Amino acid sequence: MRSVQQSTDLIQIKGGTRVAYIHQLQDRRAVYIHSCGILNFIWQSWNHFWRIYWLAHVFGGRGYQKLIIRNTLGFPIMPKDEGAAIFQIFTQSGFNTKRFKGTIPFHNEPTWGSINTIEKIAMRFSTPGTQVLSALSVFGQSAEHLQAVRNCSIHIGKSGIVNLKSHVLPYYSLSNFKYPTEIMYADELGSSKMAIVSWTDEILALLELI
Repeated sequence: MRSVQQSTDLIQIKGGTRVAYIHQLQDRRAVYIHSCGILNFIWQSWNHFWRIYWLAHVFGGRGYQKLIIRNTLGFPIMPKDEGAAIFQIFTQSGFNTKRFKGTIPFHNEPTWGSINTIEKIAMRFSTPGTQVLSALSVFGQSAEHLQAVRNCSIHIGKSGIVNLKSHVLPYYSLSNFKYPTEIMYADELGSSKMAIVSWTDEILALLELI
């Protein structure tokens, strides 16, 4: 299993300013294709981090800055393996797992990196949930914006574009776009940071708080 630190390293590698200059390429379609890859990589790394994070609180492991002891989630009976642990985490957190029998197929797992998922699990398990919720309380909308732009870029559709234009675009120095990935290179209003840099900076700042 990849460590939590390795997962956050992936976010740092793809989120730094070095990759932000892809938008200077002349071929806009090429920019879109490369940018989709970057967004997907960062988003999957963020999801992978949270999957590992909660599992580490079952089986023990190393977190972003410290060791995580075994079974801090307080399961009365330890799950026999990763699949059973994931099933228990989601079942006890109030997700509908009735159609599954003890394990959840990987493609059916809820989106680990969704703020709603993180909050729901954190509210169920006070250790380490209290610390996670405290960190989220000072967290901006980076994860939501990253998810929205990534999803619309990978699965282009009318509803996704409407959602971006209504709920994401107003936060950046861009009035319209041809490709959803153009948002990641726009400056964030209020900070003048390029969106992709702001998103990854904030994500990493959050990890330092948990």
